[in-house]
Amino acid sequence: MQAVHTHYATVGISRDAFDEALLKKQYRLLCLKYHPDRNLGREAEAAEKFKELQEAYSILSSPLRRREYDAELGRRNEARAQEREARTRQAREAKPREEREAKPREEREAKPREAAAAAPVGGETGEARRAAAAEARRAAAAEARRGAAAAAAKEEAARAREAEEERAREAAKREATAPPSWLPPRPRPRVPEDAEREERKWEERREEKRSEEWREKSEERREKSEDLREKSEEKREKSEERRERREKKEREKKEKEKWEAEAAPARGAEWVGLDEALAASAQDAMAEEEAILDEVRLAEEREAAEIQEAMRLVEEAMARERAEQEELEWALQAVASLTADFEEAVLAPPAPASPPARCLPPGLSEAEALAAEVQLRTLVELGFPVAVAARYCDGVSEVADLVDRIVLETDAAASQPPSRPFSAASSPDDGGATPRSRNPKALFHWAAKRMKGKLL
Repeated sequence: MQAVHTHYATVGISRDAFDEALLKKQYRLLCLKYHPDRNLGREAEAAEKFKELQEAYSILSSPLRRREYDAELGRRNEARAQEREARTRQAREAKPREEREAKPREEREAKPREAAAAAPVGGETGEARRAAAAEARRAAAAEARRGAAAAAAKEEAARAREAEEERAREAAKREATAPPSWLPPRPRPRVPEDAEREERKWEERREEKRSEEWREKSEERREKSEDLREKSEEKREKSEERRERREKKEREKKEKEKWEAEAAPARGAEWVGLDEALAASAQDAMAEEEAILDEVRLAEEREAAEIQEAMRLVEEAMARERAEQEELEWALQAVASLTADFEEAVLAPPAPASPPARCLPPGLSEAEALAAEVQLRTLVELGFPVAVAARYCDGVSEVADLVDRIVLETDAAASQPPSRPFSAASSPDDGGATPRSRNPKALFHWAAKRMKGKLL
């Protein structure tokens, strides 16, 4: 007879002795064994088995769904028992007619006697009595056969269920004790010595695994005990601190009470010289008050003097700033006037290409005079005034050297302070002007330096 696969058989537990703790334990073991990640090369089969385990656990872990599933199993078992009974009845009806209609030996032997005793007795014929007795015997025999068949079917169903559950338990036990799929398959030993050696090796592996699990559990227990010890130490320290604070408060309270008791005068006692002590105390308080008032007056006087000194310093600083501002304004006016004269003098149209010979220094040869005219023309094109540039044209030096000499002398003259305020009416070529007024560029540099120093 083919065994019926149930969820109980899937997780390897008995239906009659169901336990939730055992269900969880078997489910964890089988999930670890049939997880697809631990079954390389058999992922599809492992995934199917893993899915069956999940479905079985989801049904059996819920009491309501488990009751429904048990009722469904009962209906299925009853249907199978009825099917077996029907098959048995069909097989019995398929026997030969003469064997199926054979009657017990007593019934065959009683036929002649029943035929002879067919005479009526007590108003009822013997044939009617015999027919009724035969009918009763047949009904009793049929009822007995049906009861025996039903009992046999129930017993057979119980034996089948027990055998199925036993096979499921054995399979689950084999699966739980079997080595994991990620380990290499155990080779089949050829001799008893190899079998014993292999068995010892597998026992050592199992012992190592159990010892490792035991070590992990012991580590967990040790960590828990350490945590509990630390917590108990913290509680003890806190309790010690609370006790010390409480004792300290009690000691301070007792000392205060003792000091108050010692400092307080006795009841009914009188102080000697109490009035003199009170008068001296009042005089001391008045002296201290006068000293404090004197200190306050001195502090106010010092503060007023400091305020006056600060105001004087501020006024002096403001006067200096006004003077510097006036000087800066004068410099800016000078720069503005010089800028106008400088633009008229420098940005004016260039002098003729051939300046008059009177502008050149005397005593030059013809060649030097021609070279000096070229130098003067170049300097005028660079922006230097004719009167200033003509003094440096010698017909021998380079134009760059002449420019450096003019700039150096101009800067040296700019370092001298102005002899008088600059007049906007004077021109660079005015013979009666001062040296600084004849050099607008130098005066401009001087004003810029003064402005920079004031601003800084």
